[in-house]
Amino acid sequence: MNTKLTKRSRSLWLWLPLFLAAASLSGCLDSQRDTLVGPSAGGGAGGPGGGGFIIGRVLREDADALALTQDQKDKLQALVAPTKASFEALRTARENGTSDDQLRAQGKALREKVEADVAEILDAGQNAKLQQSIAERRSKFADEQLAQLGPRTERHVDFLTKALVLTPSQTAQVRTILAGTEASRRAALEAVKSGQAHPEDMLAKGGPVEAVEGAADAVRAVLTPEQTIRYDAIRLLVPGHRPS
Repeated sequence: MNTKLTKRSRSLWLWLPLFLAAASLSGCLDSQRDTLVGPSAGGGAGGPGGGGFIIGRVLREDADALALTQDQKDKLQALVAPTKASFEALRTARENGTSDDQLRAQGKALREKVEADVAEILDAGQNAKLQQSIAERRSKFADEQLAQLGPRTERHVDFLTKALVLTPSQTAQVRTILAGTEASRRAALEAVKSGQAHPEDMLAKGGPVEAVEGAADAVRAVLTPEQTIRYDAIRLLVPGHRPS
């Protein structure tokens, strides 16, 4: 028997569950982040958080309701490419080590610029309708995410229990830790639903996103050294969930 092949096979079988686990968890964690961030909160240009999102929404979903003229459509379309390029630059900056605080500030400034550009193209009546549409969508989104807080936490706990082979005692502790982040997330979503806060505010220091990330330290405290290595490996494999 080839000893090198055997060792390599054992190594593969050791790490394969981590890759599979990361793939499985990515949906749960991405949803968790969506819960915290929500629409128009500072994501990619074409995604639910980016400035490109509001432009695309006006052009595709609200064009008829806003009764856009062709001139307005052309001006809005002209904003798409530069906005997308700006958000891509932010992604590149993140990959190059720009701090989260700097990225949040730059993303907020870019979002506000895009919203101002869109508002300048629309007339007063159209802007009022757009703001009402945004408020209705945020309220619906918040309701959907509020209903998923408990189930999402339980899915996360179930995943970690299987991926890390947690003992019943560890599972109970991890459940308590993760459930502890629900209060801040619930309060933030309620504030967004009522219009008292912008979804972007949830990314600020001391907010629910930071609370979720901070929970990782508490989780590590109940793990064995081997489990901690596996836990951090999973977090490294899931975008946006690097160990702190």
